[in-house]
Amino acid sequence: MSLLTNALNQIRAWVETNYPLGIQHLPPGLNRFQIEALIQSLPFSLPDEIFELYQWSAGNNEDSLTNHAFFFDPYEGMALCSLERAIALSSTFDDEFDEVAVKYLDQPLFPIFEIEGSFLCLVGNLDTSPVIFVSDISEITIRYESLTTMMLTLAECATSGVISLGNQGYLVYGNDKFANIYHQHNPNLLTLSLVRLIQELTLIKSMPEKPNILKIMRLNDFLGQIYWLTKHGENLSLDPIHEELINSLITIIENEDDTVKRLLRQGLASLNDKVTM
Repeated sequence: MSLLTNALNQIRAWVETNYPLGIQHLPPGLNRFQIEALIQSLPFSLPDEIFELYQWSAGNNEDSLTNHAFFFDPYEGMALCSLERAIALSSTFDDEFDEVAVKYLDQPLFPIFEIEGSFLCLVGNLDTSPVIFVSDISEITIRYESLTTMMLTLAECATSGVISLGNQGYLVYGNDKFANIYHQHNPNLLTLSLVRLIQELTLIKSMPEKPNILKIMRLNDFLGQIYWLTKHGENLSLDPIHEELINSLITIIENEDDTVKRLLRQGLASLNDKVTM
C-alpha cells in the first residue's frame, strides 16, 4: 500500500469515528477506467496521484457541498471536488488575456479541493506535482510538496488530536502543533518557492513582449509564499542552496524597473536582513 493510500485510509477511519455526518461526503471511489473516461477530454495530462485519490473517493459535486464536506486540509478545511466538478472548474482558470491566466510555470492547474472561491490544485503535464493554492484573486502559492505530503499532514493532524470539528462541521486546529507537523512533512517549500520564482521570471524574460504585469504577479505570489511560511513558524534561515538561488534571482532582475526590484527586496528582507540589492 502506498503512503498516499495509507494516509487516505487513516483520514477515512478518523472521519468515521469522529465525524459521522462527514462520512456521507466520502462516497466510494471510481475505478481507473471511469477516471480515464472522465479526463480524456482534458487538453493536458494529470499526475498519477490523481488516479489514486479518485479511486479512494469520487468526491463531491456542487449539490453535495454542504458544511459537512469541508474537512480536507487542516488549515483551510476544503472539500474534495468530484472529477466532473474539477474538470468544469479548471476551464474557468483560463483567461482570454493569456498573460493573466491562472497557471504554474506556464502549465495548467487542475483544482481538486475547494472552499468559497479558493482551491488546492495539482499541476497538469507533470509526473509529480506540488499542491498549489489558488485564491479568488488569482494568488498562486505552493501549499504542499505533493498530494501525498498533504494527506500525510492531514492524517497526522487528525490522529494526534491537532484538529477537531466545531459544531458546524468546520475544522478547528492548534496552530503551533499544526506548524510542526506541516513543516515536518513539507520541509522544502522555501527551496521550491525560490526555484519557482527563478523559473517564472526566466520564462517571462524569454517572451517577446515580456509583460510587466506577469513579473509583478509572480513576485506578489512570492511575497504571499513567504508570509505563509513565516506565519506557520518555519525557520527561514538561509543555507548555501538558498543563497545561491537568491544570487540567481538578483542577477535575473538587475535590469528590471524599480517596482520589480522593490517587490523582490521586500520578499528577501523576510528571509535575511543582510541580503542587499
